[in-house]
Amino acid sequence: MEEVNPLNNSHVVNNPKQPLLSNPLILVLLIVTASILSSFATYFVVLTNQNAQSQMSYQQNPTVLPTQAVVSTPIQRTTTKSFVKRQFDINKKIEISGGNFIDYPKEILSISENDLVAMRCSPYIWYGYNPDSYLYYDENVPAGKITTKDTKILTDERLLKLINEAKKTVPSKTIGDIRFCDTEDSRTVFQYGTHAGGGGSQNVANFGIVNSDGTVRKITAIPNDGAPYFECRWPLQLTKSGLLYYECGGGDGFFGATSFYKINLIANTHSAVLKCTSVGNDMGEPIKITCK
Repeated sequence: MEEVNPLNNSHVVNNPKQPLLSNPLILVLLIVTASILSSFATYFVVLTNQNAQSQMSYQQNPTVLPTQAVVSTPIQRTTTKSFVKRQFDINKKIEISGGNFIDYPKEILSISENDLVAMRCSPYIWYGYNPDSYLYYDENVPAGKITTKDTKILTDERLLKLINEAKKTVPSKTIGDIRFCDTEDSRTVFQYGTHAGGGGSQNVANFGIVNSDGTVRKITAIPNDGAPYFECRWPLQLTKSGLLYYECGGGDGFFGATSFYKINLIANTHSAVLKCTSVGNDMGEPIKITCK
């Protein structure tokens, strides 16, 4: 195709003056301008292609951390590497929602340490989904500073065997979270939660004890009591009369719930001690905390 010169029009042809292209300065300016426009066009095309490729790559291969299947980061209470009678600090309050605190129930605090059995509890352990394994956080790391590099795969053969035994007590269910406590009088008690339903509405916290032959006996099960994402993560204390106290609950947005239960290891029952809810909104209204 014949090249068309944009300057070759009637206005230039009929101009009696010297042709513009005969001026070296004008010619240089035109060359520089054309070069700049060409560079911008090339950059725009390359950038567009890179963005399209990047978006396609993200859609096809999203990065999913194994902890994303579990809704929340564990909130650290205490690290129990040795046997202790209380798994919490009696001088601290519980944060039920952002910046809002409640006290531990008087029933729990009023029990003398002389009436408690010391326990040594594992970290909070959860099902890793992919790969099919169980994971936990290193509780030596402060809860607010935990990163994915602190996540470890559970390799303790004893605990893995107990998880498999616990699965037999909840047929067709997946154990989503678990925490073991060895007692000073040579027992092992633990909570193992099964997760189901949108937002954990059908979560159930199961409690068991290890028999002398290594099998698991299910003590009782606590269904979701109204918390947005219900889990029983925090063992509190065990009495010599066989009452295991546990803290449960969950939160979602401006709603938080914390419940306290006692599990009777002798009668295979459970009962509520106290339940507190924290309700608010994004309109600046005061947070309302109710306990009953």
